[in-house]
Formats: sequence, C-alpha cells, structure tokens
Amino acid sequence: MGMATSDSDSDKCRVVVDAAMDVAKEKCGSKEAARRQMMDLLGFTDDEDPPDCEDVLEGGVTPDVLETVNNQRRYALCSAWRIAEGEDNVSFREAINRAWLEIREASEE
Repeated sequence: MGMATSDSDSDKCRVVVDAAMDVAKEKCGSKEAARRQMMDLLGFTDDEDPPDCEDVLEGGVTPDVLETVNNQRRYALCSAWRIAEGEDNVSFREAINRAWLEIREASEE
C-alpha cells in the first residue's frame, strides 16, 4: 500500500508537476511537439492522428462528443489546450480540469 501524504506534500507535488508542464511547453521546441507529449500523457497512442482541434471544438460539447470516451478525451485535450494557450496564468492542470468539468456538466443536462 502507498503511504499517505500530507496536504502540504500534496500541494508541493502539485506545484512541481505544474512547473514541469510549463517547462516542457517552453523546451519542446514547438507547440506541436508539446501537444504531442500532452497527448501521450493523456493516453493517446502513436498510431492515433492528432485531433483537429478546430473541428473537435466546433459547437462545444455535442451529443457526438458525449457518445464515446475517445471523443470526450479528444474534446478535453483540445479544450484544455485552447484554455492554456488563451488565458494567462492558467496551468495545464487547471485547463484540463476545466475541460473535463465542461464535459461532465454537459453530460448531466
């Protein structure tokens, strides 16, 4: 079993991971290279084509997006990328959480 961590350890870890994501975006050489790594982190495989985020995000969270987990995952990645790129001082963690919240809220309607 894993050892329990204190809230302060968890907070420190969260800050470190967020900082690592920021450094990765800066050091990958291009936005597309960083996006590829984010896709890998979110479980996309090498044989999956990167989503066309403009198409994926068109119309928001549609019934088609909600139809499958893969569609939801694509939407979450694209939405998070849009949020992180378009808003100052938003970590990728916050962006991905907001993207998934949008999907969860739409599925409850």
